Amino acid sequence: MMKRITDKSGVTLIELLVAMGLMSILLLVCAELSIDSVRMSDRIQTQAQADSDVALAVERIRGMLNEARSWTLDSNGLGITYYLPPKNTDGTFTTSSSALEASSRRIYVSNGSIMCSDRTFPILNNVPVKDPLTGTTLIVFQKGLNSKQIKMRLVVQRNNLRGQVITSSITTVIQPRNL
Repeated sequence: MMKRITDKSGVTLIELLVAMGLMSILLLVCAELSIDSVRMSDRIQTQAQADSDVALAVERIRGMLNEARSWTLDSNGLGITYYLPPKNTDGTFTTSSSALEASSRRIYVSNGSIMCSDRTFPILNNVPVKDPLTGTTLIVFQKGLNSKQIKMRLVVQRNNLRGQVITSSITTVIQPRNL
């Protein structure tokens, strides 16, 4: 003989569908939050890398120009030639004032990179041709407030994973010690 089940404590198909619908909405919200988090993390990481690259380039250039005895700027603001005093046998700079004994070096912008004449690798890559703030040609080197100062503006652009352009820039004034 068959027993009839009269206990109705289970869930109906409608209740099951409603619960699954609510769960899927909750999962979609969580997935969207995760995607936004990944995007923000990528943007922050790309910005941090660009900031770090520019700061490191500023310190490298400052170190190169710090010992300069004199310098001349290119008329377009994209390069600087600087002159170092000759060195003693122990590697320190001499106090000779003869310009003929000085060695010259150049820092310049070439094909989207900042280069130095005595190095084979770039100081900074992904330097834009146009200034992102003004839309005009980027001027990297200018005379400072006095004849001994060099005003330098470095700009770098990086693409994050979504292809967005992230820009970082630093404007600083350098006053070589030997001037």
